[in-house]
Amino acid sequence: MEMKKERGAFACPHCSCRFKHKLTVWLVGIPAGVAVSIAIFQLVHIGLFSVFAGVLLVIVMLRVFGLYVILPRGTGGGENARSSGTADVDRGRKYDDASWHYGGDFPKELPNEAGATHSGMFLAWAIMNGMAGEILENDASGLLANLKNRKLTPGQYLIKACDEKFIDIDLNEEGNAFAREYFDFENGAYASDYEKTLAQKLPTLYHVPDSWETYDKLAPVITSRFKAWKIR
Repeated sequence: MEMKKERGAFACPHCSCRFKHKLTVWLVGIPAGVAVSIAIFQLVHIGLFSVFAGVLLVIVMLRVFGLYVILPRGTGGGENARSSGTADVDRGRKYDDASWHYGGDFPKELPNEAGATHSGMFLAWAIMNGMAGEILENDASGLLANLKNRKLTPGQYLIKACDEKFIDIDLNEEGNAFAREYFDFENGAYASDYEKTLAQKLPTLYHVPDSWETYDKLAPVITSRFKAWKIR
């Protein structure tokens, strides 16, 4: 399976409310900075200092509000919990994106959802083994519980909870350390294990069913790799 990657891409925003509250950032941060700038000008009567201080304050306030004036995911997110646009530099590594697959050389007979199965399987394994990131653990939408109860398949969970994207904040520190080595499509063994375990008699790796039966076949293989990685 050809795994498409975007060089230098960072993860897209993970908070469902991020873009909605960027408006708040600009509406609050800039006027506050300008107001303080005017106050400094009136008090100090030094124009250049006032301009410099105002610009600095705007930058600081935008940064502060950009970090903290964001509601936790789950307050309005659901399936649109992430943007599907370009990379965001304040996020980390994007491991995979279903659109990289169905947007390229992809079997025409399959739905786009089939491009999420392989990443969904790994993410589901990580979650089931206590390696979910805090942002997923704190998701109030109920999707995580549905995954753990097997009411959602792994691929469905990646699509609904993660907007088709598998990124570093989906995992905790240990999960990321393992994923960086094992899930890496160029140097890791995941794609090979996936193919050998599930796709030997299928036209492509994308034809692997998104099912819990598939997960139950693959999970012991990932667990074995994880145990070997832990004792190195």
